[in-house]
Amino acid sequence: MIGYNKIGGMVLTLFGLLISLAGFNVIKMGNDEIIGTVLILQAIPSVFLSLMRNRKDLLFLFTVIFMIGIIFIIKSHFEIIESRGLIFSSILLISGSGFLILYIDNLKEQIFLYTGMLFFALGYFSITFLRELGVIGFANSLANIAEDFWPIALILSGLTIFINRRK
Repeated sequence: MIGYNKIGGMVLTLFGLLISLAGFNVIKMGNDEIIGTVLILQAIPSVFLSLMRNRKDLLFLFTVIFMIGIIFIIKSHFEIIESRGLIFSSILLISGSGFLILYIDNLKEQIFLYTGMLFFALGYFSITFLRELGVIGFANSLANIAEDFWPIALILSGLTIFINRRK
């Protein structure tokens, strides 16, 4: 039977092949489209495998990976001006879809249904109402500040892990 490692190996091989073909202009695919395609091709068989093996953790993970692949494909085909607004809304909608697939896997767990619907409602709310209130502009300014200090946070995190490692 095929496992996660075989799926991952095949998808990584395809990823390398697509990157090479795009680099030599044999195919006309951008990086976002290639990444989205690869994520979708990794997620589809992995979701089915997770359903068969009753692995809820991997089911949620590969559902999220599938939805991220969809976002990459959408981003590669459309000009999106406010990508940070897309990311924030996508996080909410992707989380909602992950919880809904967990509910579909086990209909007795009503908490997954309620959590998924809550995330979908928050995603819809962020798309419609927050844009009108100007919250997206405020979030963009915070993200710009965080973008400047991101390398410092990574360096400090790495040093903390290195200093506190087991000897």
